[in-house]
Amino acid sequence: MTNRTDGWLERSRRKRADRFARLDEELERRMPARYARRRPRRVLAGAGAAMLGLFWVDAAVSWALAPSDTAMIVNFVILGVLVVAGMPLA
Repeated sequence: MTNRTDGWLERSRRKRADRFARLDEELERRMPARYARRRPRRVLAGAGAAMLGLFWVDAAVSWALAPSDTAMIVNFVILGVLVVAGMPLA
């Protein structure tokens, strides 16, 4: 009984390792060269984090200033920055 289970478990692990190896090859093939180094990936992650932070700033402005024209203007400006800067990140 344990031999059968061990064989099944070993096959499952081998299949999983093969899938991960194929995925790594596919990602390496598709990944642009500019993201091959650590610094560009960190810059991209930092920019993404800044965009997510802007969502929270937008929520805080809406909470603190709404309902007012100032809150609406700030809200639209922040959403415009998010659209312009966030689309290339996505």
